[in-house]
Amino acid sequence: MKNDELLILENPFTCRDRYYKRRIRLSTCNDNGRKLKCFLIEYHKNVITGTGMRDIIHLLHYTVVKYSALKYPIMLDIGETSFNDKLVYIVLECVIHIVMEKYHRKVYICYKVTDSIWTEGFKYSCLNNVNDGFDIFEKKFKYDLDRKHFRKVFTYQDYCDKKCLSKLMTDIRCFLKNNCINESSVDELTEVLIELVGNSGEHAKTDCLIDLDLTDDTYKSTADDLDNYYGLNACVVNFSKELFYVPLMNKMKSSQEVNERHIWVKKAKNNHERYFSDKYSEKDFYTISSFQDKISGSIQKNKTGGRGLTSLISSLGEKASDQLCYMASGNRALFFYADHMRFNKEEFIGFNKNNDYINSIPEDGVIRDVDVYLPGTMYNLSYVIKKESIE
Repeated sequence: MKNDELLILENPFTCRDRYYKRRIRLSTCNDNGRKLKCFLIEYHKNVITGTGMRDIIHLLHYTVVKYSALKYPIMLDIGETSFNDKLVYIVLECVIHIVMEKYHRKVYICYKVTDSIWTEGFKYSCLNNVNDGFDIFEKKFKYDLDRKHFRKVFTYQDYCDKKCLSKLMTDIRCFLKNNCINESSVDELTEVLIELVGNSGEHAKTDCLIDLDLTDDTYKSTADDLDNYYGLNACVVNFSKELFYVPLMNKMKSSQEVNERHIWVKKAKNNHERYFSDKYSEKDFYTISSFQDKISGSIQKNKTGGRGLTSLISSLGEKASDQLCYMASGNRALFFYADHMRFNKEEFIGFNKNNDYINSIPEDGVIRDVDVYLPGTMYNLSYVIKKESIE
């Protein structure tokens, strides 16, 4: 993927050699019956979160840099574990792909993963094909279609051909309809996913990975619950030096023409900036402002702005029993809580209980630190849905 190596370069290892050498050792691995020398990295955690991804990136990066003369394969052993959410294992896929493609190092992976309603899609992950060799792994990395799994790397060249975006829209619609999602929900989901893919091409001018899965409908909220539930999980990922908030911040700080809605942004900033701190910064302000209706950082888009994502949350939020939805860019994540994302009469979203964007800052916990630096913009959109509620 275009710019994907930033994921490693923007997370440089910083500890002393002794720290990494205690965690990396020479060993042997099995390759189709052949015993090969390899560098073994053991990283065992009950749950792999953003912190775990940062540590794994550091260990892999150290290995390929410090032992560049020794082209031994790398065996990554993560043991018995689970992933915090879908985006975590999608990022791990990207890291492995970078090491194999850009650093030309063969990678094996050893694991026993326990999945959940948020991460059952791991059974379709291309990580299951790493040990089969790079060609098979890359094929699954770029595209996969299963009855309950759709994945595609949509390139910037694809974006330049508008027919490709229309085809992607058709493919997503067909996938969702074949899984018995109702027409209105299919339309909203497709609109949002296509908008996010399109933004990667229009704003970031880079490739975009989209991965969508539906889980089995056998989950229970409690042991005595008579209803069954399934998960609808989507990730949209692009890599770029430009973070999500940058276009709007640059536009507001320049002399570019802005519309009446942008004037409200200036008013809101005057109210918010007195509360700027380590927990809530100017960059965070421009992040939440970029989700406002008819607010855009694009020079060409003065009268439009995306509200598709918030419409999705509003619509599916009424049907979902639970959700885990956020956007991550750089070292910050914005969480989408349905009760904090209602449009008020001026068509602004407060990201707070007051539903007041102009005068009130977001609620605690809506914006959080991310331990691994994510260059670009990445979405995790996961919903727990009662069986038949949107069929």
